[in-house]
Amino acid sequence: MHIDIKHLIYFFLLVTITLSCKSKSQNNIDDIVVEKDNTNYIEDAGPKSYIPQINDTIAETRKIKDGVYTADVEYYNNTTGINTLYVTKVHVEDGYLRVIKWPNGVWLASELFNPQKIKKDGTCIISNIEAGYENRVKILDLEYY
Repeated sequence: MHIDIKHLIYFFLLVTITLSCKSKSQNNIDDIVVEKDNTNYIEDAGPKSYIPQINDTIAETRKIKDGVYTADVEYYNNTTGINTLYVTKVHVEDGYLRVIKWPNGVWLASELFNPQKIKKDGTCIISNIEAGYENRVKILDLEYY
């Protein structure tokens, strides 16, 4: 068996070129994998839930009728720990809560608190930190013009 030197040189060149090309393509693939491994596609903070933003500052296009309404009033006194829910009457004027008429006949009038604007959902909070109370009001039969 006689091997020609030309054929041998061509064979070695072909093997060298083939190995060189394969090595370069493998290096490029490794570079791409390294780049992907360094990129954080998933945040470490974990899953996030969608919480719709409610903007209470948007003006209500309808106007609340002035008058007396039935409301749930949750009274909380942080000095005594009393937390009671009342169904009582409230007086609304110009979209603001002005008076709470307690079931025992006592009135909490706006002279004792700042009148509170009623939100679109019929709620407002009246609080007096110095006196230690908070009233969460939910008007049940709110009417609009």
